[in-house]
Amino acid sequence: MLLLVHCKQSLDDPQIQTYGQVACAAFGRGGKHAVDVFIVITQLGFCCVYYQFASGMLHTIPILSGIPVGVWVGVMFPIATALTFLPNMNKLVPAAMFATFATMFALLVGYGYSIVTILSDGIDPKVAAVAGMSTWPMCVGKTISAFEGIGLVLPIENSMKDKPQFPSLLKKTFMIITTLYVTFGLFGYFAYATVLKGEFTEVLPKSDFLSSLIRLGMAIAILFTFPLQFFPASQIIEGWLFVRAKRYTLLQPHVKAAPDFFRKFELVWKNLLSRSAISMLLAMLAIVVSDMSTFLVLIGGIGGAALAVIIPPLLHLRLVIFNPKSTQKINYLVVAKDISLVVFGIVCGSLATFDSLKEMLTGEEVSDVTVTLIPM
Repeated sequence: MLLLVHCKQSLDDPQIQTYGQVACAAFGRGGKHAVDVFIVITQLGFCCVYYQFASGMLHTIPILSGIPVGVWVGVMFPIATALTFLPNMNKLVPAAMFATFATMFALLVGYGYSIVTILSDGIDPKVAAVAGMSTWPMCVGKTISAFEGIGLVLPIENSMKDKPQFPSLLKKTFMIITTLYVTFGLFGYFAYATVLKGEFTEVLPKSDFLSSLIRLGMAIAILFTFPLQFFPASQIIEGWLFVRAKRYTLLQPHVKAAPDFFRKFELVWKNLLSRSAISMLLAMLAIVVSDMSTFLVLIGGIGGAALAVIIPPLLHLRLVIFNPKSTQKINYLVVAKDISLVVFGIVCGSLATFDSLKEMLTGEEVSDVTVTLIPM
């Protein structure tokens, strides 16, 4: 992500504001189209996973367990869809803040359960220092899927008043997030390795009030993170569908000229209908696909690896290291690092994609790596 921000800032062009535009500056329209396709796949894939994970968590709450997961997806659909109607990311700040507080609450209670279990029962006897090599591709795919916020990095950077400070802020943020991921995963694994196979919430006592609050908090956090993941993909899709039309939002003041008003009105409703249709398709897919854990690995292997690991170093090589306008001497250690990242991303993404497709098509369980979904 830092490489992506570095490439964007090195261009020093206020007209370049998105991941696709940075790719276009490096590799032309082909690069932009490739990035846009990967963003649509990953962001909408995560939205689909959000539907099922949030619905599954609500279904495991004792007083709500009689309602099927599919019904919960239907309940969430109008709420999630309505949130996607917000015109820009500035309007999503309250939802993002609410999701952050709900996530932090769920994490703190989860830490408490894990630590109490370790102190009372000791470390689970099934804990292994290193897992078998057969589990690594699926683990890498799920880990890469943690970079679900890659499509939001540049929009956030664009909205900052002091843009040069953004890389430093991003580093600190990732240090905090990485610490949360590692410690939360380790404590949960040490406490529940014997029974832990899916989401962490599955091993919590179902009749306990606090565990129900965790499930409710995570479900709400995921629901209010949905529009953040949906926004980059919807912008790209609307650009494809209405490429010749100027975008307007519901909150823009109507002009007095009747023809112009009707033109704006028509475009607004086209956007609303397109977002509603996409959200409905995602909800239907969440109901049909039974194993979202493997689906998440597939998204990470295809889109996540490309956007987070492969493309940023390629952009860095093209726009910074081998930029014809650059007067700096080429640092071959940086070149080697960038090439290593590309190779690593291709290998890991290919293995994760192959194993996830094999598991989805054959039903054979390749890995039992734990899924810990923390909205970003």
